[in-house]
Amino acid sequence: MMSDNYPPDPTDTTGRKPLRVGAGSNPNDVAGAIANTVRQDGAVDVHAIGAHAVNQALKAVIIAMDYLDQRGGLRVSVVPSFVKLDVGDGQKTAIRLAIDVVPSES
Repeated sequence: MMSDNYPPDPTDTTGRKPLRVGAGSNPNDVAGAIANTVRQDGAVDVHAIGAHAVNQALKAVIIAMDYLDQRGGLRVSVVPSFVKLDVGDGQKTAIRLAIDVVPSES
């Protein structure tokens, strides 16, 4: 049975804790932050600007998904979208990976 908010609305950013990933971010460290935030809050957004940052973010999400499933039995969904972020003097378009716990079917 699915909840009313599944899949997540990729435009809804209220109440979500964003993690920003850069090109030099360590995917294992980011995966740990993703897993901890998902366990704590049930959801997290990962933001990345640029090809290298998106690459690191995707690696981190995959590592976190595997970790959450194997060590806690948590399944998550990942919904990619674009988001405008305020950076320095203006705005940039980033990739947003909305990560949410998938309700268990009972």
